[in-house]
Amino acid sequence: NYPSHYASTPTASPDGRKFAAMGWDKLYVWDTAAWGKPARVACNGRRFTAIAFHPTRPICAAIQGGQTLVKFFDTETWKPVSKFQWKLG
Repeated sequence: NYPSHYASTPTASPDGRKFAAMGWDKLYVWDTAAWGKPARVACNGRRFTAIAFHPTRPICAAIQGGQTLVKFFDTETWKPVSKFQWKLG
């Protein structure tokens, strides 16, 4: 069962160990070996608009609040490890 009524941008890590989908207010990530309850990464008021796994490192990038903030998460703990913010135009 998916824990949200809204889902978009399903993606898998390059090694196939993680599967992620964006919900309305959280990022949901499953460990594909167990498929139990997903890890939930809160967006803290700025909805995720895109996600991508790094091809060789255990990092996931998530764009929040339009296209001005990118957060990088450790894919084992799902804690933010870095962020990058800029102004467009």
